Amino acid sequence: MDNVGEELLKASKKDNMYKFIGDAMEEGKDIQSVIDKRDDLGNTFLFNVIKANSLDPLMIMTSVAKVDIKPILNEQNKQGRTVLHEAALASKLGNIKKLQKRGFDFTESVDKQTNIGNTFIHNAALKGGMKEVVELIKVGLDVSPAFFKLNSRKETFLHVAAKKKVNWSKKSFPMVEAMEIIKESQNVNKVDLEKFFGLKNKNNETFFDVAAKNGNVRGAINLLKAFDIPYSSKVASRGIEDFVKEKNDKEYLASFKRDTFVKKIPVVSFLKDKLKSR
Repeated sequence: MDNVGEELLKASKKDNMYKFIGDAMEEGKDIQSVIDKRDDLGNTFLFNVIKANSLDPLMIMTSVAKVDIKPILNEQNKQGRTVLHEAALASKLGNIKKLQKRGFDFTESVDKQTNIGNTFIHNAALKGGMKEVVELIKVGLDVSPAFFKLNSRKETFLHVAAKKKVNWSKKSFPMVEAMEIIKESQNVNKVDLEKFFGLKNKNNETFFDVAAKNGNVRGAINLLKAFDIPYSSKVASRGIEDFVKEKNDKEYLASFKRDTFVKKIPVVSFLKDKLKSR
């Protein structure tokens, strides 16, 4: 049976699952007994399959060969990663969404942290995948247990997301939408939210500081506006004008002076309507 496990791992790494499943079924090999076979990093075959462009072989394995993969869905490897972490790092959370919709539950993996403290949301944020996190929420995965966890660098997922411009897209507003959903589902009040926004990493930076340093100050401001959080020393270490001047963004500085944090950006009412329709 050990050979069958090795064959499964090899096939998953080389994207050759169709042949493996066909041969195994034809030869009467017991796939179920080897699904928990691991490589040197502690990965099961599922860590490889989740990164594939197609999940069809996995669907054949579960529906035709009747292999139950649920026992290994939420297992961690030697780095502390789960399949959910792996999918986030490979920008393949769409595959998790497909499996979640088919009844494969990843809830147990949501608050698991890697050896350096990252949740899957930290990993998603690192790869610019906050839009995909929102999509997972929409299909019923409760990601709230991971939202307020810190990694070993004392970073929230917001600190990590602040480094990637795509997380602050004007078209989809994934950061605002994700925070809106979590606020509604967890009954997070404004005071707690302001404290969360003001958490500092090991470099004594808030998420706003990191966003400004990486050219995402507009997105950070929009997030504060969306939740009526005033810009202050609680959420940033320096004055807003310093941040904007560094990027030589005089036009935005002028518009910022005309605006106030009392006003909400148009996206908020759009998101509220969206949430009500769910």
